[in-house]
Amino acid sequence: MSIPPLVLLGKNMASIQDLPDDVLLAVLRLLPINELIWNCQLVCSRWRDIMHSSFLWKHKYQEEDADLKMPKTFYIFCHLEKNLIKNPCGEEGLDFWDTATPSNGQWKIKDVFEKDSAKLQAWDFLQRNIYIKDEWIPYQEVAKCFAAYNGLCTKSQLITLKDEGYWDQLMDDGRPTIVVKDWFYSSFNSHYRLCVKLLSEDFKSSGNTTLRTDTNTTQSTTMNGGRSRTLFTTSLRESVTSSFSTTASISTGSNRAAAPN
Repeated sequence: MSIPPLVLLGKNMASIQDLPDDVLLAVLRLLPINELIWNCQLVCSRWRDIMHSSFLWKHKYQEEDADLKMPKTFYIFCHLEKNLIKNPCGEEGLDFWDTATPSNGQWKIKDVFEKDSAKLQAWDFLQRNIYIKDEWIPYQEVAKCFAAYNGLCTKSQLITLKDEGYWDQLMDDGRPTIVVKDWFYSSFNSHYRLCVKLLSEDFKSSGNTTLRTDTNTTQSTTMNGGRSRTLFTTSLRESVTSSFSTTASISTGSNRAAAPN
C-alpha cells in the first residue's frame, strides 16, 4: 500500500511562504481583487510588498479587460468603496465614538420611526462593509439613530486610512475624493455642526471643513485625500437633535461616490 506524499514529507513539508516571489505572485493573481486588498496585504510584509507592486495590478486589469489607460488607483478605489465610519447609526450603542457633554447634555440611542427609515433606504445610506456594485444595491434599513438631549453634545471618530486598506502610496498617487455625509433632524431652536479634518502622518491638519445648519437635511462635504493619513470627523449638537446616519467614503471622483451609512 502506498503512503500519501504529505505523510512522507512530514516536518519538511513546504509552505506557501517558501515559494519564490514570482510563483507567489502567480498564485495571488488568481484571487479576487477584494481579497487582495482587504486580506492578503495583512498577512505579512512580504505579501504587502507584492500587493503594492505594479506588476500584479497590471495583470489583474488585463484579466478583467480593464481600460489600461486608466491609472491603477482607479480600479483599486472602485473595490474599496464602503463606509469607513464604525457604528454609523447607533446599532452598537456609542461604541467606536468619543463623546463629550460639557453641559447637561446627554447622548441616547433612539429607534427610528418607520416613515423616517423609509427615507434612508437609498444607496446613499448603505451600511458599513456593504460593497457597491452598479448592477446591484442590497436592501438596507436604518433602525437606530443617535439623539442629543438637554444641551451641548459632541461625538467624534478618528479613522486611520491605512487600517481601512488605503496604504500611503495609494493615497499619494490616487489623491481620491473623500465624501462625508450626515443625515440628521433638528428640533426648534437647536443647532448642528459637522466638522471634518484630514490629518497628515504627524496628525497635523492638512485640510478641514465645517458645516453648520439649523434645518433638517443631509450634510455632505467633499475633500481631496492626497497626502492624508487620517480622517477625523466630529459633530456638535445643541438641544434635541437626532443623527440618523454618518458616512465617510472614498472614491476616485470619476466613479460613483461610495455608498455610505
